[in-house]
Amino acid sequence: MAMKTEQYSKIISCDWGTSNLRLRLVELPALKIIATVTSSLGIAETHNQWKQRGGEREQFYLQELSKEIGLLETEAGYNLHGVPVFLSGMASSTLGIRELPYAKLPFEINGNSSVTAWIENGSFHHPIYIISGVCSENDVVRGEETQLVGIAANEKVFGINEYLLVLPGTHSKHMKISSGKLMEFKTFMTGEYFNLLIEHSVLRNSVHPLHHLDPETKPAFLAGVKASENANLLHESFMVRTNILFNKYNEIENGQYLSGLLIGYELRGLQQQNIVIAAGASLYSRYIAALEYLYPETNTIMMDPATLDLAVIRGQLAIFNKTSNKNE
Repeated sequence: MAMKTEQYSKIISCDWGTSNLRLRLVELPALKIIATVTSSLGIAETHNQWKQRGGEREQFYLQELSKEIGLLETEAGYNLHGVPVFLSGMASSTLGIRELPYAKLPFEINGNSSVTAWIENGSFHHPIYIISGVCSENDVVRGEETQLVGIAANEKVFGINEYLLVLPGTHSKHMKISSGKLMEFKTFMTGEYFNLLIEHSVLRNSVHPLHHLDPETKPAFLAGVKASENANLLHESFMVRTNILFNKYNEIENGQYLSGLLIGYELRGLQQQNIVIAAGASLYSRYIAALEYLYPETNTIMMDPATLDLAVIRGQLAIFNKTSNKNE
């Protein structure tokens, strides 16, 4: 018999990425977030620590995760012994707790195609339901597939046959949906390129770390988006330096210009009639502004940051309800 989330009154939702870990205690069925813990102890750092210290791999990762759950218990104010952990992100990668194979394309956006497993460990007081990623012939996602499942059920997109889902971030994902399936996707290192340029290149003294996009700095951002329409990103990037030399922008405006240049370059050449944008608070206004400038005739469907924030939880629960019986 298939297991369902109705058997649980609470779950611990865990999104364990390369650089960060996020835990949320969630009350069901209302999806009320009772407590949240975030940590810079990402999968990459955990893997490095395990390599240095040695020992049994799975046990080491679970010890580290247990420490973070202890902080969640303190935040929530009561014992979480036995509360299941729903885990997605990089935890199923070659660097994670246990490597799981990728699901393949086409991937059903109701979660039925997901590759999952249960982890049971006597010294860890929580059953773990772990969700793997998706691969194409030349690209991979881990974590974003769970967000996709959560977003796909939203009333704004449910029933739309074809659309492109844009998930901005350090490694932005463009996911093409058709007839209820993820058919293809592409990864763009937009956020990582921005950080590399402002921290390690000749441009580092020409820009200020990003502020919120406001009416005073939006023109500089859109100028960067416009410049992205030119063919050579390597040349246009150096204009960030000359913007300062010729007093065209100050450092804050110039940071917006560089952001617009890279985001615009990422978004070039989109041909979908429906584009769904789901971004966190720090990037939401930038991607909306860029899409409105580049594709004024396109049907842009905007998912606010709060919707994206809950997408991981909704996706984890939907995948569990679809696939948990496969692993019994």
